[in-house]
Amino acid sequence: MRRFGLIGRFRRDSRGAALVEFSLVAPLLVLLAAGLAEFGVMLNQQQVITKSVRDAARYAARTSVAFKSCPINTQPEWTQLVTDTQNIALRGSVNPTAPLLISSWNNASMVAVADSCVSAGTLLSPAGGGTNIPVITVTATVPYAGVGFLGFLGLSPFNLTAAHSQMWTGL
Repeated sequence: MRRFGLIGRFRRDSRGAALVEFSLVAPLLVLLAAGLAEFGVMLNQQQVITKSVRDAARYAARTSVAFKSCPINTQPEWTQLVTDTQNIALRGSVNPTAPLLISSWNNASMVAVADSCVSAGTLLSPAGGGTNIPVITVTATVPYAGVGFLGFLGLSPFNLTAAHSQMWTGL
């Protein structure tokens, strides 16, 4: 019976148990915290992209250029409008030297600007008395630049995408 006294004493002793339990749970907590941080960064970048695409489409739709016919991409002002719209999406400004909104979103080719003609039907077109209404669509596809946790897990990189369409109204 004396032999089991030492083992029994260790079984009843709870000193250090919290440290052992924490060392078992700590890796899971670290993974959970890193995953939450990565998800938060992704949501933030998606929100920035969505807002910038929406603002760029609004800018393009409210330009003072006199687009009176559809399609509008055949008019001489279209090229400058596309450049300005891409700068607004990337930088939040028409200034091409303004800082980028997202560091990995640094190429104007990631922002597509397109126009389409929608039948006016019973609607009145602010673009004039024509039968078609010009609609400008801005689409962005941005590679996700996270904190690196996805690569640590062996997951492949992915793109964040946003699009917004706006009827051309002019000023």
